[in-house]
Amino acid sequence: AELRAAAGYPAAEPADQPRHARARLMLAAPVAGAVLFLLGVAAREPAVVFVALVIGAIALPLVFRDGPGVPSVAALPEVRWFAGRPATGTTSRTVTDFVASLQPAWWVLRAIAAAVIVLEFFSGAEAPAVLLLGLLAVPASIWVGHRTRRDRRLLWVVVPLNALAALVVLWMLFEGVPGSREPSPASYTASAPGLWQDGDREIRDIRPVDAAGNPLTGVYLFDQDGLPIDTSGSGECSGTDPDLDDPAAANAAYPRGTWDYDPRTGRCRHTPPGPLVVAV
Repeated sequence: AELRAAAGYPAAEPADQPRHARARLMLAAPVAGAVLFLLGVAAREPAVVFVALVIGAIALPLVFRDGPGVPSVAALPEVRWFAGRPATGTTSRTVTDFVASLQPAWWVLRAIAAAVIVLEFFSGAEAPAVLLLGLLAVPASIWVGHRTRRDRRLLWVVVPLNALAALVVLWMLFEGVPGSREPSPASYTASAPGLWQDGDREIRDIRPVDAAGNPLTGVYLFDQDGLPIDTSGSGECSGTDPDLDDPAAANAAYPRGTWDYDPRTGRCRHTPPGPLVVAV
């Protein structure tokens, strides 16, 4: 190189082209894999997600063979330009220094996001379990952060995982820590006895009518499996009156009327079905 410079010849760029091609492959493969991974997750296509992981893993053998400093990538002209570009103005330097000072806080958030991903995959994330596992993962996250500063090869694994953790953190900012919110009324009614419509309206009696709108009596209703439809399981006094727990009473013909609690007697009282007018 010194002889070429002394003779006035340009630098021998063509000899470095194969090395640059491998280095650009190291950069392009994980980026393409990450984009394809997000598209596969959005489209709910496991095959696309698998192909994305394969594409992203193509560069790993080249990266780890290149050495801790990844000199092939560092020698790329665009990387040298980006790394050597000075910060323009005091404001830019201040912002850069401020972002760099937030790294320890990000390491903590990354550990909590990893706990959410692991627990959601295996057993369902609950707030206490997320916080406990996140605190246990903080030392590992801090160690990875310091290790990445010395071994730049880890960036090819850490950066995609950081992007996934950032998505989880944004999700938690909008939705809260998993398991910390109260269940919706629909989740309560999903497991409640009796008959419910749309998860929020209890059906306490069924009033069948014919095609002309005339009320019918003595009607038995069954579901698609041949099981009787029971509307008396979630009345206000269910479980307090033996009659309500009687299978014969529960499987009585419709219309059944309704039961409610009588504060004067302390027992359940039955209200027969009233007159019904339906326009069909």
